[in-house]
Amino acid sequence: MSAPASLEVLDCGVAFSALDGAADCGDHYLLAPFTQGMLIAAVDGLGHGPEASLAAQIAVATLARHAGSPLAAQIAYCHEALRKTRGVAMSAANLDTQAGLLEWIGVGNVDGVVLRARKETGSASLLPRGGVVGYRLPPLRVCRLEVFPGDVLIFTTDGVASSFQQDLSRDEAAQTLADRILARHGKQTDDALVLVTRYRGAP
Repeated sequence: MSAPASLEVLDCGVAFSALDGAADCGDHYLLAPFTQGMLIAAVDGLGHGPEASLAAQIAVATLARHAGSPLAAQIAYCHEALRKTRGVAMSAANLDTQAGLLEWIGVGNVDGVVLRARKETGSASLLPRGGVVGYRLPPLRVCRLEVFPGDVLIFTTDGVASSFQQDLSRDEAAQTLADRILARHGKQTDDALVLVTRYRGAP
């Protein structure tokens, strides 16, 4: 379990675990800056073990090379790069800090939710399309929403029970929230990853 360094516009936290304490975790994440903001992604290599980890690493490296590109194009680049692997599920978001906009997209079982800083605005959930990046790519649909300082984006792989969405706190630091979600809702049957990013506002 480890955490990325806090970035200028984000308070970030990540928690992950490999099945049965294995050395290779098939779930990876990416935080990659680009001119207008930040690319945020969570990737789940199918299955577990070294082959799942390799697929996830290839996806993350491909995303990093194309940070700032339209999201649908990034998924397409990953699809081509992963054709000779077992493939991945993934969700990604472009956070445009200049416009205060979040674009996000998902293929497979990587859940995403935006927890609003203001309770009266509720929360928003990402609805990933069924498929496997690298094997069977569905028609891609990008969702857009306005974001405000204090809003929290959470990505979880399918090693985390979806019940985590009923157990969220707006007041916890990103790393504390990531650790708590994994501890309370992580499954014992798969690799698991929780990525939490709180938008601090434009620099």
